[in-house]
Amino acid sequence: MKYKHHVTCSRRKNRKRCFLNLKRKNSNIIKTNLSKEMQKYHKKKTLILKKNYEIKVKRGDFKGKTGKVIQIKPEQQKIFVDNIFRNKFEKTNIFVPLKPSNIQIIKI
Repeated sequence: MKYKHHVTCSRRKNRKRCFLNLKRKNSNIIKTNLSKEMQKYHKKKTLILKKNYEIKVKRGDFKGKTGKVIQIKPEQQKIFVDNIFRNKFEKTNIFVPLKPSNIQIIKI
């Protein structure tokens, strides 16, 4: 007999709720590759990306540029870097979103 009416005792629904919670927890994490020196130091190939990490762009229009991370949007899997922007007609700068697969962490 159930004591709480808002809680289900169905095994299927409980498993579904468990897996949805795992997806939500991991959706706020963005992992990116490390440079060769950082891989030797940390003994890992990837780390969780955080603000103020220095990164290098590996692919795309801005290949080879470096900069510090300003903003991270984990829901959209986008990263904004201070030196990577586009100019508009009104002479204002817009930061370009980057994908985590296209960047590499240089410094923490």
